Amino acid sequence: MEIIQDPDRSKLPEHLLIRPFNSNSDIIFAAALTASLKWHSETETEITTLFNNKSIGCLIAELNGNPLGICVATAYPEFGFIGELIVKPRYRNLGIGRLLMNHAIEYLNSMNIHNIFLDGVKKAIPLYERTGVSSFMPFLTDVWTGSGTG
Repeated sequence: MEIIQDPDRSKLPEHLLIRPFNSNSDIIFAAALTASLKWHSETETEITTLFNNKSIGCLIAELNGNPLGICVATAYPEFGFIGELIVKPRYRNLGIGRLLMNHAIEYLNSMNIHNIFLDGVKKAIPLYERTGVSSFMPFLTDVWTGSGTG
């Protein structure tokens, strides 16, 4: 566990902890946070699978034992993937998302992974840019709702 002091962000809570998930309560928090944004693909079952996968860095930000945000970094043989970056609304714009992102990037870099893809949202592009993301490619956002019997 590491207490993060960020000299670049005076608004950051003084004793913010960024750590890997280590309990079922972390999974439940993450599932509730994704559900609050209506991210239906990240249910408790999926998050448990992520947590149980050794190649995945499930990170949580907490302050005085209270969880504030999550981020998941997945390592593949040739690249990494970062997703599920969410901070509780009350704690946004304090630098917590950037710290979670930086820890996810460090996790992947420690596994010698330097090509990293990001699953994100347009309104967070300024955050991604502050963490060093240099290019963006739109992702298919339309969901097929047909019967599939075309």
